[in-house]
Amino acid sequence: MTENSKNDNNGKKLKIVFTGGGTGGHVYPNVALFDDFEKAGFDVAYIGGTGNTVEKRLARENGVKYYGVQTVKLVRSMSPSAMKNNLSIPFTLSKAVKECVNVLKKEKPNVVFSKGGFVSLPTVLAARKLDIPVVAHESDLTLGLANKIAKSKGATVLKANPHSTFDGILVGLPLRKDLFAANKEQSIKTLGIKNPSGKKILLVLGGSSGA
Repeated sequence: MTENSKNDNNGKKLKIVFTGGGTGGHVYPNVALFDDFEKAGFDVAYIGGTGNTVEKRLARENGVKYYGVQTVKLVRSMSPSAMKNNLSIPFTLSKAVKECVNVLKKEKPNVVFSKGGFVSLPTVLAARKLDIPVVAHESDLTLGLANKIAKSKGATVLKANPHSTFDGILVGLPLRKDLFAANKEQSIKTLGIKNPSGKKILLVLGGSSGA
């Protein structure tokens, strides 16, 4: 432990567990915070989905300890496959919460940071069972279902947008530092953008798969 490491009242190094997944929008803001918390002296771990998920890949690429649990996404449809999926949610969620309780008991984090998405829900519910504080960050104008549940369970809610329709602490959106370190000319070349006039270029990205 370095001299500038932060410690709790028992002299142990502070620890944070991140959760969130399903899409990059629920993962990349977490990744942007890894370095800040590690530099502040925290041990960092991540709980996400099983399989080759984006959160698993990014956590491991950044040297963060990763735990995978089974999760099921609510499908808003009345199709037979959607109904079959949704009927399995209570069983899968209950099993996932138990797995997360075991992980949290092992890691003993001081706080859980949730970026939302269906992947985060078991960890949030497990943290509530163990009286571990939860901080939930929402990027959108309205709370997603997982963050709605987190808020109902007493989580501290942070928001990225000043025009959001829910109460929360305005903090903006965590962005990875490497986004600001890219070489402009190389990026334009990589994207295949032709700009013979030399005018300024504005790049607009959509959400979800549009990004």
